[in-house]
Amino acid sequence: MKTFILNGSPRYHGNTADLLDHFISYLSEEYKLIRVYDSNLMPCMDCRYCQTHDGCAIPDEMKFYYRDVIEADNIVLASPLYFDELTGALLNFCSRFQYFYQRRATSSLYQGKKKKGFLLLTGGGSSSSVHHAEETAKLIFSMLHAELVGTAYSLSTDTLPAKEDAFALESVKALALEANKD
Repeated sequence: MKTFILNGSPRYHGNTADLLDHFISYLSEEYKLIRVYDSNLMPCMDCRYCQTHDGCAIPDEMKFYYRDVIEADNIVLASPLYFDELTGALLNFCSRFQYFYQRRATSSLYQGKKKKGFLLLTGGGSSSSVHHAEETAKLIFSMLHAELVGTAYSLSTDTLPAKEDAFALESVKALALEANKD
């Protein structure tokens, strides 16, 4: 089982990283973790190049990530909530998955194997709902031929750090164990 993980947090050692570390500690197979704030990717420009070509017109490292997504069995999106939504940097990165949408819409070349999708969210202050972020994640997962299996979240991080949130940690563990299953 291969797991492709996108960390949408700007913080290296924050609450989202804590949930991801917990998730990864239960994975039994190979994984690749990308910190989207460290990538130099441009967002999709809607140039339509991928409608007629196999790849993207933007010459950056995304071409390597496309292969990782195709080979993955699991996709994980992890993000703090900003205005009850995934971070802008994560959405920017995921806009480049338009390539997969175009592959399915314009050819039968890319069908891809069915994947499991997992969503890890953190929030504090006024974060009260994961609904918007889940709906966005479902759209992203659908482009990647994945289905959202579950969401784990810690929404009181201003008063209770995610690494101390027993409910969140148990939920994250359950999702990781599900990711290990065929």
